[in-house]
Amino acid sequence: MPHLQPPQKIKSDTFLQIDAASRRSLELSSTQSGAYKNSLLFMIDHTSTAGGQRLLSHTLAFPLVDPSKIKRRYDQIDFFIKNAPSTQDLKPHLKEFPDGERALARLSSNRGSARDLLVIRQVLKEGMCLYQHLQSLQAPFEPLPFKLEDLVPLYEELLQALKDEVGALTRDGGFVRPNYDSALDHLQNYEQESKKALINQQKIYTETTGIPSLKIKHNQVIGYYIEVTQTHKDKVPETFIHRQSLMNSHRYTTPELLAIQEKLVSAQGDALCLELEIFDRLVGHVLEQQNKLRPFIHGISHIDMMHGLAHLANTHGYVRPELTEDTSFDVKKGRHPTVEILLKQKNELFVENSCQLNQQKNVVLLTGPNMGGKSTYLRQNALIIVLAQMGSFVPATAAKIGLVDRIFSRVGAGDDLTRGRSTFMMEMIETATILHQATEKSFVILDEVGRSTSTFDGLAIAQATVEALHQHNKCRTLFATHYHELTNLEDTLDRLKCMAVQVKEWEGTIVLLHAISEGNQINLTASTSLK
Repeated sequence: MPHLQPPQKIKSDTFLQIDAASRRSLELSSTQSGAYKNSLLFMIDHTSTAGGQRLLSHTLAFPLVDPSKIKRRYDQIDFFIKNAPSTQDLKPHLKEFPDGERALARLSSNRGSARDLLVIRQVLKEGMCLYQHLQSLQAPFEPLPFKLEDLVPLYEELLQALKDEVGALTRDGGFVRPNYDSALDHLQNYEQESKKALINQQKIYTETTGIPSLKIKHNQVIGYYIEVTQTHKDKVPETFIHRQSLMNSHRYTTPELLAIQEKLVSAQGDALCLELEIFDRLVGHVLEQQNKLRPFIHGISHIDMMHGLAHLANTHGYVRPELTEDTSFDVKKGRHPTVEILLKQKNELFVENSCQLNQQKNVVLLTGPNMGGKSTYLRQNALIIVLAQMGSFVPATAAKIGLVDRIFSRVGAGDDLTRGRSTFMMEMIETATILHQATEKSFVILDEVGRSTSTFDGLAIAQATVEALHQHNKCRTLFATHYHELTNLEDTLDRLKCMAVQVKEWEGTIVLLHAISEGNQINLTASTSLK
């Protein structure tokens, strides 16, 4: 039976819940077109190991809700930033780590090879050095559930047993280091002596027959044979036993050659069987320690992930957010993590915008022209929450965030014709899901609700949605719309405030400033120059 890990129960209240539609809308692991490039995961991935990359992907998909665990990750990022001189060589060091998790999985399922044992040896060597280095710096990482010295015997055994380079196929042998097993050394020495005997026998045959081109060769069909060209056929002695005739050569054998071959093949077979026994024994020793190897390898992946997030924060000026138990959300000069990096690549600047929600004002009604930045503003605040609760610093100058239990995103239009759902039907299904499931601790972003139907029907749907979120769900909400009539709700809904995208008139044209300010009117200011 393969060595399987026991199943673990995942409780839905232990992570930030994000439904499938919201994941697509926020482009967490893939863009709207389904591409990995330019997704949030692509932009924040600064990991160096395969295990670290997988862990980052899982962490982004399941952000935490436990403030103590989140703050521990903040401390780890702080550690790498503050100890940059002592950990600056960590990234090239981490790049040397092979994929120990996959190698251990293959060995556990009886599909492993000698190369997988080499991977485990490399992971043990580099990993123990890494842990010792971080322990000397008193890094705030979870201690291993065992002593690091417990893995030293396994590493030493793999070091003594395996060569530094082995073939791809274990069944071919040749991976055990000399002087590890005396019986194997004896068989391999006998094999080498037999090969030397073949060389000497070839010299003898060449001298006795006078055939300078005579060669002893080997193939899988007839084994070892003497090859003589057609030109020297008449010089072949009667003691040679004919095996095959080809167009330009003839193949022979002799009793002496058959005796050497028998000894050689027997030694090779016995040596291979012994090597495979050694391989099985080494695999067994690795699997005996897998309960220690798994947390050891996972710890390396976690260190790699946090080191990558520290590099992200240091490179792009991310700050440590402050987590609270209330329903506040106060982000100063926030930025969209993906759009900002794309603009940097073009040597362009991202326009920073703040967002402040609290118990007195927790619903924002955002108006403004198309292409003004409403959708970007909505998404960037939702993504800041995702980053904060996965344990990462956030793109802002300061952030105070009340823990969120669920994020809902309804941005953009789309249909699902294969299931008989029009654009309007998809919009209503997603909106209804939000209204039925959002709680006071949820965070909701909605864009252009009601635009998939007629004007007055759409206006009624949009107003009803805003009122329901305000009166019943009472969650933090960013609601973008083109229905300027909804700004009148500020007079009747006490926890709603209006905000608008700003534009300027310059030389007879309208310039989108991508700046968000409070108020229910777009401030169109005449100006002869832009600053």
